Amino acid sequence: MHLMKRPEMEEFLYHFYVTKDYFECHEIGEELWKEVAPREKSHFLVGFVLLATGLYHWRRANFDGALRSLEKSLKLLVTNRILLEDYLDFEKLDTLFLELIREVANHSPYESIQLPIRDMELKAKIASFPPALHVGDEIIHRHSTRDRSDVILARQQALLKRRK
Repeated sequence: MHLMKRPEMEEFLYHFYVTKDYFECHEIGEELWKEVAPREKSHFLVGFVLLATGLYHWRRANFDGALRSLEKSLKLLVTNRILLEDYLDFEKLDTLFLELIREVANHSPYESIQLPIRDMELKAKIASFPPALHVGDEIIHRHSTRDRSDVILARQQALLKRRK
């Protein structure tokens, strides 16, 4: 099964379109990437993670962070075009990203986007999602309210392991 058909990608797309919780998209995409291609930084999943990161930063008016993330995202998605061309319309994707990058570089206000999905099953799945929800501050500033105790513990354990 192609990664674009995995339940994790469906969940990614649900949050991308319905909750617009780009932080959650990042988490889902990163977990899937760690499962299927850990440390392979050129994997297309990293492109989706960076897209979510870029949109998260843009919505918070972190234009520099958004620009860096979106430029890297485009590069990775285009680099992996052969793996994704059945799922994404790359002609439209290129145009979308050029417009996004221009808007962010001009410090334009955030706007949500629609990915140019080519695959009919994926289009139907997205069309079956409920309408987008209202996005409040808890989603916009999610990174500042999350529980990071597991991340801190894992880093401490890794540090102790390296010292041995």
